[in-house]
Amino acid sequence: MVDRRSFIGTSTLGTAAIVFDGPLTKLFAQVRAGTPGATAAWVAFARTGNPNHKGLPNWPPFSANERPTMIFNNECRVVNDPYREERLAMNALQPARPSL
Repeated sequence: MVDRRSFIGTSTLGTAAIVFDGPLTKLFAQVRAGTPGATAAWVAFARTGNPNHKGLPNWPPFSANERPTMIFNNECRVVNDPYREERLAMNALQPARPSL
């Protein structure tokens, strides 16, 4: 039986196709064309541990209080805690995790 909770979250397949220019990138051509900064951010992150590069506005390190998130689009921008309401609603649907 499939655990439906495993389908909640980011599409890793979509991210991998955008980042690594794999065979599925033709499906994401429009996304890639509008977000050239995304691939460069991944390359910068892989090289230095920091995704910032000259083609992006400053992207501060993640903090749970502010949740700075880069919105990759024709014009990239940092938004603190985008889709907050949706995130909280999804968290409420997930069962409590056992403490370690």
